[in-house]
Amino acid sequence: MSMRGWISRNFWKRARYRATEEVLREIAHFNPQTTPNPYLLSTLQQALEEVPYYRQFSSGNGSPGSIEQFPLLTRQHLQNQFADLQNDQISRNGWRGHGTSGSMGTPVAFIHDAIQHNWVRATEMWYYQNMVGMDLTDNPRVIIWSSSELLWGNKMDLSNRINLYLSQADRLGATLFTPAEFSETVRVINRRRPKLIQGYARCLYEIARYIQANNLRVHAPDVIVTTAENLLPEMRALIEEIFRAPVRDLYGTREVGFIAGQCSHGRMHRFTFNVHSEIVNDQGNSVAVGETGEVVVTSLHNRAMPLIRYSVSDMAVEPHQTNCPCGSRLPTFGDFGGRMGDYFPTAKGNMVYGFHFFRILRDENWIQSFLIVQTKIDLIEVRYVPAASTPAGPTHRAEERIRLVMGEECRVIWTPVDQLPPTQAGKRHYAISLPSYQAQQKRSGTN
Repeated sequence: MSMRGWISRNFWKRARYRATEEVLREIAHFNPQTTPNPYLLSTLQQALEEVPYYRQFSSGNGSPGSIEQFPLLTRQHLQNQFADLQNDQISRNGWRGHGTSGSMGTPVAFIHDAIQHNWVRATEMWYYQNMVGMDLTDNPRVIIWSSSELLWGNKMDLSNRINLYLSQADRLGATLFTPAEFSETVRVINRRRPKLIQGYARCLYEIARYIQANNLRVHAPDVIVTTAENLLPEMRALIEEIFRAPVRDLYGTREVGFIAGQCSHGRMHRFTFNVHSEIVNDQGNSVAVGETGEVVVTSLHNRAMPLIRYSVSDMAVEPHQTNCPCGSRLPTFGDFGGRMGDYFPTAKGNMVYGFHFFRILRDENWIQSFLIVQTKIDLIEVRYVPAASTPAGPTHRAEERIRLVMGEECRVIWTPVDQLPPTQAGKRHYAISLPSYQAQQKRSGTN
């Protein structure tokens, strides 16, 4: 172990590592073939007894029964039933509020307790140790995430800077992509010479395209792990070709943590010790093998606010479960038709990651849900469902932030609507870039 890793484990984050290691020991004794899952039974029992929203679904005999007795939980429920979804029988010590980062334009808040945080960290560490073969705390890495600090020019807080230093990591932005920023990303990768690169799938794909177009040479890491967006086959192929490294995909959401991760044989194994996942049809019933359905998840360690059969708005195929050559006994997902971040071109030739519009509008409490549409290179339309009361002139701050990334010449139009209909696939996007908008217009025959 490096000196930095030793300091981090034994001094800087000692309590966190001790808690994580305790969960890792528990995961090591978990048998994924045990039916029913003991974590799931415990979660359902506690929810019926301790959470006001779920008490209405009790069978009356004190037994949690089957998970199918619970209806699907949506983001609208999370918005409208926020208070009733919180446990009213335990201490609130260690509770922390969070916001979503999914692909729907319905901002929601949720709560994690300390135990949930421990399981999220431990699940990530377990995946890297057991399926990637790497210790996150003791290998140089480059992280390419969307970052509000990097976008707004704010300084990263001291604690995060120390964490990155001790873990031999560089964190780069994934929101504004100019040629200069692409070049800086390549420079940092070549300087750090990381064994691991982590980042959004589309971001890494665009970086690979830049490297290819400019005939650049980039350091080859041992492995690349993508997350947050659907990794298409052509994206994987180019990233692997340019970086000369295998790509693995890690799947999760902020609401429940890590759900599944890809092994060396390309199968997406479900982390059934952390999250219970189902693939269901429109009626909430499990689909047959080979059929495509919606992914719904149940958090297994968040007693503060358990989310049961929560819709994450992703689609997947229910596969025939067979033994994986990697040796893992965890069940798998089939093909995904999941989320894709949209990139907005600006008049100056830059690219803005669509998820950032979610960051801009999620804290505007006068908006219930929204859809950002780029109809021209210098025109953004914000279609939004207003909340119960909308203050006069509420758009100034949001417009300033939109122009900060899209350019001062960008016009912003606000269009209140009664509802935002989903796509034909049942998805509710929060951002449609100009290329996507033009493609939609072409398909519909509209000029």
